[in-house]
Amino acid sequence: MRSAGPLRILVLAETSLFARGLAAALERACGLNALSGRGLLSELRGQLTRFHPDAIVLDLDLRASDALDLLENLQTHYPVPVLVTAAGDGASIRRALVAGNLGAVDLLRRPPRLDAAALDVFAAEVAGRLLGAARHWRPVLPTAGGRPTRSSALDPARYVVGIGASTGGTRALEVLLEAVPSDFPPIVIVQHLPASFTRSFAERLSANSAVAVAEAAGGEWLEPGRAFVARGDTHLVVTGSRGRFQTAAAGQNKHQGHCPSVDVLFDSLAKQVGRQGVGVLLTGMGADGAAGLLRMRQAGAVTIAQDERSCVVYGMPKAAMQNGAAQWVATPADIPALIERVLVGGAAPIPAGP
Repeated sequence: MRSAGPLRILVLAETSLFARGLAAALERACGLNALSGRGLLSELRGQLTRFHPDAIVLDLDLRASDALDLLENLQTHYPVPVLVTAAGDGASIRRALVAGNLGAVDLLRRPPRLDAAALDVFAAEVAGRLLGAARHWRPVLPTAGGRPTRSSALDPARYVVGIGASTGGTRALEVLLEAVPSDFPPIVIVQHLPASFTRSFAERLSANSAVAVAEAAGGEWLEPGRAFVARGDTHLVVTGSRGRFQTAAAGQNKHQGHCPSVDVLFDSLAKQVGRQGVGVLLTGMGADGAAGLLRMRQAGAVTIAQDERSCVVYGMPKAAMQNGAAQWVATPADIPALIERVLVGGAAPIPAGP
């Protein structure tokens, strides 16, 4: 447990302008205690020993050491929340997604401008993510996905599965989709990520699962064996009826601080899909999705929350348990098989509220 007082944040970046500028902005604009460094192994041990950071910002463009190796070592020997920053190019985004699987608590695009005003805005976002993470984060060992299974009694074309995730969700989603068979019901996903990350994230999920995953553009038909990820700055909803459902973009105004919003997606599933819907709420800070999951349950849908032990941050699933939205609880690896059992009538719900 961290000591009282301002959060201590260590900023590791190759560019001193970014490292020192962000550290100064975290102190100036956010009232935190921040120290900058270059990621040199010869310096890092002393910084950790003397400064005892509560959280770390790690930029992926380090030249002094490999940032991904450094992240793995930190997760093993100094387990605190690590927020990763990256440039907006494809190679950096792909490395950032790997970092998410290695345990990075959050992924942010580095600001293109490094003047004081831009850094103050960026520092406020970093501070908000890390303050919440420092309170609720826990180290979770990576787990392998379950083996895809398929029940011949299930008609996958009848259903639509909606999934919401935030902090820690990139790994949880990959584990979940690794356990999904190729003819699983169609899936729609909201994962809180920067807009420049979601296409690469969808491609990564597609490469590691039996279903075809793509970033949603709007207008795609929802068919078995297909999954769509909301763009990082656009709400995703489901439209249609009677088994002919489509994706649709639904604006870019934030809903209770989020765009895309899990609540917005789940509300559309409650309204349009009803009893043919399945809602899944995974790891994440805050409560986005809990109210929408409750509305899905009230509409007759199947509702599932990730179990506490496997969550990086037990925030969103906890909110869904507290408001009675979740009927079942499972790890990401076990959720696909649970969905199959529930839809064919072979799993009893937990006593989780009204």
